[in-house]
Amino acid sequence: MHVKARLLRLLLPLALPALFAAALSGCSDDADGEEFSFERQPQGFKAETDGSGDSIHWVLVWETPSDPERLKAYHLWAILAEETEETAAFVSRQTGFSGDVDESRLPAGIRHWSAAPDTGASRERWRIPDDAHAEARSLSLGAVRWLLWAEYSDSRRPGNRISTRVYYRDVFPPEPVTVEVTAFADSALLAWNRPFDLADNLEPNRSGRIFGYRLELSALTTDFAGRRPFFALREGADSSALLVDRTIVPAGNGTPLDEGAVEERAPTDEAVSVVVLDGKSWKGTSPDDERFVVSVRNLRPGQGYRARVTPFDSLGVTRDLDDNPMETRPADFVTTDSTKPVFNASPTLSPTDRIGTYLLGFRPATDRQTGIARYEFERVDADTLEGRADTVAWSVLVDTLELEGGRHYVALGNLVPGVVVSLGLAARDSSGHLSDRVDTVFSLPPKSALACPAGMVAVAGDGSSGDFCMERFEHRDGDRFVTQVRWDEAREACKALGDGSWEADLCSEAQWTRACTEGTERKWGLLAEDEEELARLLPLECGVGSGDSSLSLSASLRSLACTTGDGVRDLPGHFQEWVVGPETDSVRIKGGSWMRPNGSDQTTIQSLAMCSSRSKGLWKRPRFALKGNHDTLFVFFGDSVRYAVDPKDTVMKRRVSDTLLWSPGDSVQAFAVYASDSSTLLGADTLQHFPTRAGWVEANANGLVYRAEGGPRAAFVYGERNVFPGAMYQHRSVGFRCCARAK
Repeated sequence: MHVKARLLRLLLPLALPALFAAALSGCSDDADGEEFSFERQPQGFKAETDGSGDSIHWVLVWETPSDPERLKAYHLWAILAEETEETAAFVSRQTGFSGDVDESRLPAGIRHWSAAPDTGASRERWRIPDDAHAEARSLSLGAVRWLLWAEYSDSRRPGNRISTRVYYRDVFPPEPVTVEVTAFADSALLAWNRPFDLADNLEPNRSGRIFGYRLELSALTTDFAGRRPFFALREGADSSALLVDRTIVPAGNGTPLDEGAVEERAPTDEAVSVVVLDGKSWKGTSPDDERFVVSVRNLRPGQGYRARVTPFDSLGVTRDLDDNPMETRPADFVTTDSTKPVFNASPTLSPTDRIGTYLLGFRPATDRQTGIARYEFERVDADTLEGRADTVAWSVLVDTLELEGGRHYVALGNLVPGVVVSLGLAARDSSGHLSDRVDTVFSLPPKSALACPAGMVAVAGDGSSGDFCMERFEHRDGDRFVTQVRWDEAREACKALGDGSWEADLCSEAQWTRACTEGTERKWGLLAEDEEELARLLPLECGVGSGDSSLSLSASLRSLACTTGDGVRDLPGHFQEWVVGPETDSVRIKGGSWMRPNGSDQTTIQSLAMCSSRSKGLWKRPRFALKGNHDTLFVFFGDSVRYAVDPKDTVMKRRVSDTLLWSPGDSVQAFAVYASDSSTLLGADTLQHFPTRAGWVEANANGLVYRAEGGPRAAFVYGERNVFPGAMYQHRSVGFRCCARAK
C-alpha cells in the first residue's frame, strides 16, 4: 500500500542548504498528446537540512508547478540499494504510467511515497521519513538518490522525473592542489593555495576543514644521500598552520582526525616528506588568505626534483596518489647554477611597415657557466584615461633570435597612441637562473597633428576628405554606455556635442569604415588579424558573440587588444553602432555585438564584425498569411480547417499539414507606432495577437507606444521576416559613436 507522507510547512528560517545537484532529465512526447510543458513540472528539486547536531534531519524541497489546477499528487522514490541493471532501467524510464507507481512492481531496493499537493503554496517541503534514514545507514550508503514526479489528471502530458541526491557523510576529497615552484641554486620555494572541500561532518553547504597537507619531495636526477633537504614553513594563510616532521595517517572512515593520528616519517634516499597542519576552512575571500609557502633548503645546484602536495580533510578523505596521480598535480623543477646572467639590455624601439608593430632592440645577456637559454618579457599596457591596464608575459628562446649589429630584435604588436607601455626584460640561463630585470617605459605620440575634443582620437582621412575626430569608445553618458536608442535620437545626441569650434554628428558609414581599415586591406579593425587568431581575438578581446553583456557595459573591463592603430577602441564588437548611410537620412548599423545571433556559426559572427559589413536596423516579426491568401480557409476556435496551398509557396508546403487547429496566436493585430512621448507618429507595425498574454505588446515595443488600429485579423503564422522599420529600432546591443570636424 502507498504510505501517505505529510507535507511540512515550517515557519522557522531555512537551515543552510546542502550542496546537492539537481539533475533534470529531458522532455518527452506522448503519442496522443502535446509536447511536455516545463510549466507543469516541479523545479528546483533539492535537499536541505533542519536542526543541528544530533537533531539534524533532512527535507526535500521543490517549487510547485505554475499550472496546478489538475495536479493530483506528488510521487517520490528512493533508491536504497546499489543500482543494478533493473533499478537503472527503472530510473531511466519516463514516468506517467500506472505501473510506475505500483509498489508491487518496484525493483528491489526502491521505495515509494505519495503526497497530496498544496496548490496554494509556491514551495513544497517534505521531510524524509526516519525509516529511509535507518535503511540507508544499515546498508552503509553514503548517498541516496531521490526521484520526484508530479501526477496530473490530464495524462496526455505526463512529464519527466527530476532527481537529487542526499549525502549522509563526507565522501568528497578536497580539490587538487597545484604547487608553484620558485627554484634557486640550493633551495626552492613551494607555494600552494588552500583548496575547497565540499562537506565535512554533516555540515551542509559549508567548506570542510582541511586538516593537513602531505608534502613529498622526490629526487629525479640525483639522490638525497649525504645531503638531506630540510623544510621550513614561511608566513602564509594562517599563523596556526604547523609543519610537523611526521606523516599523518588519514582515517578515511568518517572518524575525525586529531594530531595524534601520526606516525614517524620514514625518509629514503629518493624521497622525503613532511606534513603541514592546517585545520581551517576555505574562505574564498582573497588568494592571500589561502596561501601556504614552504622553503626547501640543502638541495644540489642544477639537479631535478618533483614536489607533490596531497590535501586531506578532517575526516581523512584524501586524493588517492596511487589511483589518480595526476589529481595531485606534481610539479617538476630544476635548481639553478650558482651565478645569474648579466643583462644590460639598453632597449630601443623602431617602427615597422605594419601598423601598430614596432621592433624592440636590446643587447644580449652573458652568463659564465651555462649560457643564455631564453629572454623573458612582461608588458603592462596602461590606459591612464580609463584607469585600465592589461598585463601579458611571454618568453623567446635565444636560438630563435638573430644578432644584427650586436643587438637582438623582438616584434611588439598592438602599440597605439594614448597607452603607456611598461616593459620588463630579463634573461634566464640554461640552469634556470634569472638575471636582474631591466625596465623601460614609453608612450607613442598621436599619428595625426589634429587636436581632438576630450574622449576623441584623430583619424586620418582618405584623401578626398581631411582628418576627423572619432570617439575612442561607443558614446557614453558619464560612465554609462548609451544603448537602446533610436537612430534619430543617436544623431541628436551627437549634434549636441558641437560647439563654436567643432561640428559633431553621428559618424557616417564612410568614416566608420575608414577608421576600421585605416586605408589598408584590414577586414576587422584589429591590429592583429591573423586568421588563426580571429577565433580568440573577436570573442575574447572584443566580446563578439560572447553572450556576455557585463564585459561590454564596462570600459574598464574591456581589452586593450581590441583597437585600431589610431587608438579607436572596440569597432568590431561589444555594441553594434548606428551610422549615417550614403544619404544624409539613411539608416545603417555597423559592427558586431556581444549578442549571439540565433543559429549562427563562428563564420557568421565574424562577418558581422567586418569593416565592410552593414545592416539596417530591423526587428524580426513572424511572417503570416491573412485569410484569403493562398486560398486558405480558416474556421475559429478548434474546428478543423481544409486549405489549398499555392504550388509556388514552398515555405507553406513545408510548414503546414492537411489539418490545422486554430489558436489565439493565429491572428495578427495592426498598430500605429508613436515615440515615447505618445505624440510623434513613427510608422506602423504588425504583431501576433495573443489575447491571453497581458503586457506582451508593451514588452516588445522597445520603449515606443503601440496603439491598436482595428481588430485582430485571422492569419496563419508560418515563418519570419523583418518588418520593423529601421528608424524605430532600438536595442540594448546597439549603441553609436560620434565624429567631429573643426569648423
